[in-house]
Amino acid sequence: MSKSVITNSIYLLSGILAVIGVVLYFFGNEHAFIVFCIGAAGMIALRVMSFKHTDDFRVRRLQNTQFISTLLMLFSGYLMYRQNDIWVLTLMISAVLDLVVMLRMPKND
Repeated sequence: MSKSVITNSIYLLSGILAVIGVVLYFFGNEHAFIVFCIGAAGMIALRVMSFKHTDDFRVRRLQNTQFISTLLMLFSGYLMYRQNDIWVLTLMISAVLDLVVMLRMPKND
């Protein structure tokens, strides 16, 4: 299997675990934050590995935005652990920032 297939599989599994953690939290499961944090950790690890040094200002700015989004995802896991309902807002901001980065990042040729 190629590296991109493995990377995509890990990212997909991590996203599914994060969504399952959120759904479990809404159903009142007290350990749902663990499932969410495992999924978020996989996505964060892949994001950190995908950062590339570049001289293009636009790409650097988008990578900084993605870094802020990553920090918000980590903070969402912490707020979920503390059972503070603000985690929904921080996770939503993280998702919007990810969407903006995904739409604006130039494609690798």
